[in-house]
Amino acid sequence: MSNLAGRPIVLVGMMGTGKTSVGRVIADRLGIDFHDLDQEVERRSGKAVATIFAEQGEEAFRALESDLLGEILSRANSPVVVSTGGGIVTIAKNREMLTDPTLNVVLLEASIDEILGRLSDDDVRPLLRGDRRSALESLWRSREADYRLVAKFVVQTNGLSVAEVAQAVLREIQVAA
Repeated sequence: MSNLAGRPIVLVGMMGTGKTSVGRVIADRLGIDFHDLDQEVERRSGKAVATIFAEQGEEAFRALESDLLGEILSRANSPVVVSTGGGIVTIAKNREMLTDPTLNVVLLEASIDEILGRLSDDDVRPLLRGDRRSALESLWRSREADYRLVAKFVVQTNGLSVAEVAQAVLREIQVAA
């Protein structure tokens, strides 16, 4: 195990890149806690992310997400895996938290075609209204620099299984799986 092993692992990236699925596998392999920010926001608020967006707007959702990220990272005195929402990097406070040198922030990347293939037609994503391809391309253009700013590691996920991506992440952060 490297000296990076005891640090929190935070997965960032666009929707559909596998952050939640991969995060679960990594946490299981390492025997550590897993936190999915979207799921925890839903659990705490009693509302789906799409409902929060519809009723209160994206800004309210991002505030909940930011508070939760800060809470999880502040109490992470032992290693954890955190799967973030795709837009976590759009808030300056979050970018500041994520550039903490004690974190292993991993950007999971996938092509737009790969993401479109992974998202089902009935997958409700508040930011994917209308032409999904155009929406994803626009989101990527607006977020790419911020993803790269916070990420210490980048893992391409195109054509890989969840297990393969998890292994690649662990290899990147030099943790013996």
